Amino acid sequence: MDSEVVHVVESSLVVPSEPTPSEGLSLSPLDLVLPSRGHTPTVYLYSPSDVAAADGFFDVARLKEAMAKTLVAFYPLAGRLGVNNDGRVEITCTGEGALFVVAHADLSVGDIEDDFRPSPELRRLFVPCIEPASIILAIQVSSLRLLLIRYFHALFHIEHHY
Repeated sequence: MDSEVVHVVESSLVVPSEPTPSEGLSLSPLDLVLPSRGHTPTVYLYSPSDVAAADGFFDVARLKEAMAKTLVAFYPLAGRLGVNNDGRVEITCTGEGALFVVAHADLSVGDIEDDFRPSPELRRLFVPCIEPASIILAIQVSSLRLLLIRYFHALFHIEHHY
């Protein structure tokens, strides 16, 4: 599969819809090891149950609005990985936002379903390129031919212990 078949339509940061706390959150000892591994990609597949009503299916504006509201409660996901004064990696809750990418893939399910298993090629096709790496949450919504929507996200696995 050629990465040229995926065309990024939009790339933006979605920020929390309300002010959020500005603080540093310590990571667990396990998570201090994991940031060097990068983001954990996850793939979700959706298709409209009613093809005739598919026009509003996965409405990008609605998704971004819902994400902005969700980031109020889950505000660390809108922050960045940083280093505190003691030199330890932490989540710096800045409210800078999560990466939101909209793409169209010139593929159908049949093009990939026969060999659908984790691979660098599939990752390049459907997992957003995350720059800078300090971004904690990145989401890519890709539409495929034949009205199937693939929802991908990459998230640093982080556990905060209170």
